[in-house]
Amino acid sequence: MAAARGEVSDPPPKGCGDYSKRVGVCFDFECLWLRGTVAAEHRPDRCGVIWDIAPDHLDPTHDTLVATEVRPGAATTGDMGALLRKHMAKRVVIVQGPNGAMLYGPEDKKARVLAATLLKPLSPTVVPR
Repeated sequence: MAAARGEVSDPPPKGCGDYSKRVGVCFDFECLWLRGTVAAEHRPDRCGVIWDIAPDHLDPTHDTLVATEVRPGAATTGDMGALLRKHMAKRVVIVQGPNGAMLYGPEDKKARVLAATLLKPLSPTVVPR
């Protein structure tokens, strides 16, 4: 049975290479690139980051972003690092990678998201191996 959004599940063994044949954990998931919310050059397999909105239990205002690194360090360097710095000036950005998660952004907003994180697990990390 596929995991619902916000539940932890094993990542697909080969990533999102064939979107039409995606596995259960990915079936209902649409990142911000797929929704057309971020620029074409932010396609996850090219930029190394899957951008999404944090689940409701972390931020019911939908102002917190989640950046899941497809390649370690991709969210904090180069063009993605510049995008991260732009967003973290006004909102919380959670960067998830194989070694855990970091919160970036205004201190007051980070404290609110951190408190919610302690109560419920973070959204799934879907990092292709």
